[in-house]
Amino acid sequence: MRRGLVQRSAAILISFEVALMLASHPIEAAPPAFEFSLSAGGSGSSHIREPAQSGGQLTTSQAAVNLLGRQILGSPSWYFCYGLQVEQYQFRGSAVWPERLQDLAVPLRVEYLQGGQTVAQLTLQPGYYFGRTFSPQAWDVPVELISGVPLSTDLHGVLGIDYGRFYHHPLPIVGLVWEFSHDWRMEMIYPEPALVYTPGLGRQWRLGGELTGGGFLLDGHVERSIVEYSSYGVGISYSCVTRNGPGLMVGAGIQTGSTADFFRLDRRLNAG
Repeated sequence: MRRGLVQRSAAILISFEVALMLASHPIEAAPPAFEFSLSAGGSGSSHIREPAQSGGQLTTSQAAVNLLGRQILGSPSWYFCYGLQVEQYQFRGSAVWPERLQDLAVPLRVEYLQGGQTVAQLTLQPGYYFGRTFSPQAWDVPVELISGVPLSTDLHGVLGIDYGRFYHHPLPIVGLVWEFSHDWRMEMIYPEPALVYTPGLGRQWRLGGELTGGGFLLDGHVERSIVEYSSYGVGISYSCVTRNGPGLMVGAGIQTGSTADFFRLDRRLNAG
């Protein structure tokens, strides 16, 4: 999930994502036992703004590979997930923006599902979050906790928090989920709202926002070189998962803004 506050900009970063999913048991509405996703994107030149001066131009590219395995914990409602996450963001054209941000992490997650929908989950992402070169001091364990709150038959609340060692402040996750028909669902959730259409079991269209990024240690000096990077995008995706065979998810989107927050130095850059 993303991280931080984002200003809307005219810069466009076009990204594409493909995910392969494999189901291993014939349980109705069960999530896939294995997921592999690959995403990549790039943008044209955008202008960096900050309160004191103009920061020049910026070109962004990003890539990510994610592996996730899933096992049942005692009953079909509880699952334990484990995997591998590799992400990299590259920036060119400006000396005031970090040259590169990257992470290597091992996601660990406990999920509780009802009717194929996630009701609650706790995610730990132990790993290294660093800049241009690897640093042992860049170890962090970001934590994300989300829970649903039943309000009525068709309306549910969502409460959660996302936080890590290199974050400026905890990111709240809050909102409502309205299932206004059998096939349609509106997720009015900050910071990732979405309109979801489910025409049948295992098939889903999703249109919404996505906040990506995180906190990173640039050069091994915690007291001065922490940056919290965030980018916000809007996109659409389609997924199809069978009960006993492989599934596929494809998606594309555009970036609407990005921020680099050097909060230990009281400095914040916005690209747009």
